[in-house]
Amino acid sequence: MNVKIPPLNIQPLVENAVRHGVLKKANGGAIHIQIQKQADYIEVSIIDNGKGMTDEELQGLFIKKEHPQKRSNIGLKNINRRLKQLYGNGLIIKSAPNQGTIVTFQVPNKE
Repeated sequence: MNVKIPPLNIQPLVENAVRHGVLKKANGGAIHIQIQKQADYIEVSIIDNGKGMTDEELQGLFIKKEHPQKRSNIGLKNINRRLKQLYGNGLIIKSAPNQGTIVTFQVPNKE
């Protein structure tokens, strides 16, 4: 298997999982990077058991705020945009409060 994962995609996702998920829990937590080979693509998932997000927080991740107080979610927005430009699909994010978050993206398998 010879797949090129675009640079600077995994690192900021892991950093987000640490900063916004695991470190927000009193007892910390764990982060896993999972890579699965499918028929047509390679699926990369960053999984944490951190504080998670509500549906409202999830929906607001990629919405441009009219008056942002800080550079919120800029890393996620950039990765999502870059993946869409390269492959047509962006990030897939699943989360639940107090259960953690799974951020997944797919890279075409050109074998």
